[in-house]
Parts: sequence; structure tokens; C-alpha cells
Amino acid sequence: MNKIANHKLPLSEWRLWGAGTAGDAVYSLIRRLGLGCLFLLPAFGLAGQPLDTLLAAIPENNPELKALELEYRAALQIAPQVSQLPDPDLKLGWFMLPPETRLGPQRFWWIFNQKLPWPGKLEAQKDLALARAAPLLEKVAARKLVLEQNLRKSWLELYRLNKLQEVIEEQLEIYESLEEVALAKVENNRGGTVDVYRIQLQRNELQQKMTQLEIEKSKPQAEINRVLGRPSNAGVTITGFMGIPELPVNLEDLLTRITTDHPMLRILELQQEVSRQALAVSDLDSKPDFTVGLDYFLVGKRTDADPMGNGRDILMPHVMMTIPLNKGKYRAKEQEEALRIQALDQHQLDQLNAFRSMVEMALTNYRSAQSEIDFLDEQAYLLRTTLRVAQTDYANGKRSFEELLQLQEKLIGYKERHLASLIRMHIVMADLRFYLLF
Repeated sequence: MNKIANHKLPLSEWRLWGAGTAGDAVYSLIRRLGLGCLFLLPAFGLAGQPLDTLLAAIPENNPELKALELEYRAALQIAPQVSQLPDPDLKLGWFMLPPETRLGPQRFWWIFNQKLPWPGKLEAQKDLALARAAPLLEKVAARKLVLEQNLRKSWLELYRLNKLQEVIEEQLEIYESLEEVALAKVENNRGGTVDVYRIQLQRNELQQKMTQLEIEKSKPQAEINRVLGRPSNAGVTITGFMGIPELPVNLEDLLTRITTDHPMLRILELQQEVSRQALAVSDLDSKPDFTVGLDYFLVGKRTDADPMGNGRDILMPHVMMTIPLNKGKYRAKEQEEALRIQALDQHQLDQLNAFRSMVEMALTNYRSAQSEIDFLDEQAYLLRTTLRVAQTDYANGKRSFEELLQLQEKLIGYKERHLASLIRMHIVMADLRFYLLF
């Protein structure tokens, strides 16, 4: 790469290609080629970090994340509902045909009952409700990771299309200069008009490709706007440049922290906690519940006699106990939750293995793209050297336009492959960020 950046030819060597109109046109062409080759130089960093700005806007603007957060907050409100004593019962009645007692007829009655669960049951139900809400918060974090990955990849696709358009623009300028050289040769009776027409055909194809790329931008742009909760046709401006990304140096440490840190695995762990809390509640459900109450009967006075306590009301406290005799359903519940915990263990192991496999595949893709870029850098250096000689020979009538065109198209191909490999490396980094959370 250094020999590409430092390789410069003296101005006198440019001028050796010829004097007059054709020589000036070739000199202009090579200056443009030199600027175009900068595209293959590595650039490190991201100017202005527009991608980071978009990523930071996701939590505040994405409606799906807002909905998940509201669902989590709603789930938290279940805990105070299940941690309160059951509502008391109050029964009222009156006797249409009052029964007689020694102290008088019964006129009216009411019964008050309050159910009292086994000690600790209400707190256990509260813990279960909170345990069921906890995975929803991790679901927010997991979905945020997915949305960030979608935005990164859509942004990279939009960046790729923009850079391809820049490559085409550079190539159109080069073809414009080639056309000037071809016209100069026609004017000097050193070439034919066929070369001019072929250049115009190539320019027309590139302009059509430019239009097609502009149409293709709508898809990643719509995805970015969807993630950000904006209208699909809202403008997305891609600024800055991307260089070759570097892998994190602490890959092994990041891999070991996946189980405890990654929200998709944390969800499975928290679901196990839900089952454990459900077991605790089921165990308390198998204990008796108590009901305390007070019965009151209004008694009228007798008119035919006056016994001691005549017309005295009846007040009767009482206690009831619910005895869970049918233990089969509690044993089945215990087995259900125990099996669910084992299943979640297996899901967690499978998810962890899948993550590690995806990380290895991503690293392989990174190394492949890096090798491709190194190869293209070397090839591009040699091709540009060859192209300079070929352009000189063409200007002096020593080489056919066909050879020059083939070399130029090969250079375009190298640029496109270089861009594709660079995007692959950044996609790998997006995948690694998703799995390793760095």
C-alpha cells in the first residue's frame, strides 16, 4: 500500500507522451486516474460518525422498542396486584319469614369473611410476577441489538451504492478524457471515429448503471427509516469514509462473557428463574389457606315474654381452613417446571454453540475479505502501471483502443471488488458486535 501512495512520476515523464492537443488530453487523463486511484487507499476512521448518530437515535424513535418497554412496565404492575390480600367477602340477608329464637325473632344478618393465604405466599406471588417481567426487559435489549444490526447493514449497503456511484463518476471523467484523446487522433488523421463511438457507448452504459444504483438506494433507505420510526421516503445522508476495521484484541474474553452478558441468553436464564419461582408458588399452593370471619344476626324483642337478654343480637366469630387433599396436580406442576428448566438449559447451550459458530464464520469471512483486499491492492498497483504505459502507447498509435479499454474495465472491476470486500469486513464487524457486545 505504501508504494501506491508514494509512487509519483515526474512531470517531464508525463509530457513525454506527446505534445499538442493529444498530449495535453492524455496528461489530463492521467491526473484524473491518479485521483481515482485514491479510492483503493485504506482510510481509517469514520468522519463525523454519522452511523453512530443514527444508532443513538434508535431507542427514542423506534416504535417497536417503545412498545416493548411499555409491555415491560405493564408487567411490573402485576406484582402489586398479586401481593395484596384477597378482597374480603360481606354477605347481607334478611328473613322474610323470621325464625324464632328464645330471645326473639331473627330479622337481619350479615357475614364478613377474610381469606388469609399461607404465610409467604403473597410475597412468592409477587416474586413470580417480577420474574415474569424481567425477560421482557432483556427482550427490549435483544431487539435493540437486532435493530442496530439491521441499521448498520442497511447503512453499509447505502454506503456501498454511494461509493459505486463515485467509482462510476470517476470512470465517466476518464472516458471523457479518453474521448478527447480519440478526437484529437481523429483530427490529426491518426485514428478513426470507431473509438469515439465505443467510448460513447461505454459512457451511456455507465450512466444507465448510475441510474440503476440510485433506484437501488431506496431499499436500504427505507429500512433505515423504518428502524428510526420515520417515513420510508425520508432522506438519509451518508457522509464520511470507512477504512479497514480492526478486530477487537480481547476476543477470547468477549466469548467467555456471552453467557452472562448477551440479552438473548439472559432471556433463557431469566425464564429458568420464572420456573423456579413458579415452583415456590406451587409449593405454597399445596399448603392450607385460612379464612377468618364474623357472623352477625339482628334479633327482635319478644312481646309475649321478657326473658333475660330479650332481643339480644347474635355475634359469632368463625375460622375456616381450605385443605388441599388432591396433591397430584402439585406434583405434576413440580415435574412440569423441572422439565422446563432442563429444556431451557438445552436451549441456552444450543444458542451459545450457535453464537460461537457464527463468530467463527464471521472471523473466516473477515480473513477472506482481508486477503482479497491485500491481493487487489497489489494487482491494482501493477495494473495502474500497465495502464499508464498503455495510455502512452495508445496516444502514440502503438496500442489498440481495445487493449486500453480492457485494462480500464479491469481496473473498475478491481475497485468494485475492493469496495465489496471492505463492506464484507464491516458487515463482519456488525455481526461480531451483535454476538460479542463490544
